[in-house]
Amino acid sequence: MANRKRFCVVCGSEETPAVKLTKGLCPKCLTAEEHEIEVRTIPNVKFCRVCGSLEERGKWLTPTNNGLKEDLLALTKAIASRFTGTKQGEVSDISIPRMPTAIGSNSVLVPICIRTRAANQQCPQLVKTFNAKIRLVPTTCQNCNLVKQKYYEATLQIRATSGKMSREEKTELLNKIYTLVDKSARKNKQSFISKFEDKPAGFDLYFGSRQIAYLIASRFKVEKGVTSKETFKAGKVDKSTGKRKDKVTILIRLPNTEIDEMARIG
Repeated sequence: MANRKRFCVVCGSEETPAVKLTKGLCPKCLTAEEHEIEVRTIPNVKFCRVCGSLEERGKWLTPTNNGLKEDLLALTKAIASRFTGTKQGEVSDISIPRMPTAIGSNSVLVPICIRTRAANQQCPQLVKTFNAKIRLVPTTCQNCNLVKQKYYEATLQIRATSGKMSREEKTELLNKIYTLVDKSARKNKQSFISKFEDKPAGFDLYFGSRQIAYLIASRFKVEKGVTSKETFKAGKVDKSTGKRKDKVTILIRLPNTEIDEMARIG
């Protein structure tokens, strides 16, 4: 008695010695059936409404010049495994069809389009598209909170030895200092100026990080005739580390004849 021919129950293709049916399905239809993605949960991604940073596992990622959508897309690709699972295949592409037109104080759902490629070697070109979502939660990052609270670890006092500094001299020096702060902030987000105080003989700057204050002070100290002095004041105990953070004040005195030269510290 001749063997009965078997056909795929979906597409009707005939079984051959090279292409076997499984569960009544040919490899292509079987892969299409099992090539699925499961949305486990809708991940929450925190978004700083002040600086545009995104949070990933407790770490705030500095925004790029590409805009929120591109930054969010890059982060979504990195965390894809947290909200997708494939029975067979791998995620080949993720895109964001559209972003919310406005992000207020409440969280918003951002649609995500996920393309997966089959792992079955008999039909490797099989691609399926699935839709998922992430929740974008507006908040304020830790560093922006510190800026808002005018937090500081160091005070830099710039003074002219004669007891007077012109507005033009102050402006020139401040522009150079702000340039150094901006460069440092790319690596250390606490490199910010939380407060500025104008003085007749100069000015005071309050920094969120000791590191940037010492960096700027070092640029002054290399010049001829500059004197400096450091003093410390007991700070509050950091609850997370149990250590006390003392505040440092660095006084820099500039010879008036050298102030124009100091303006070239950048």
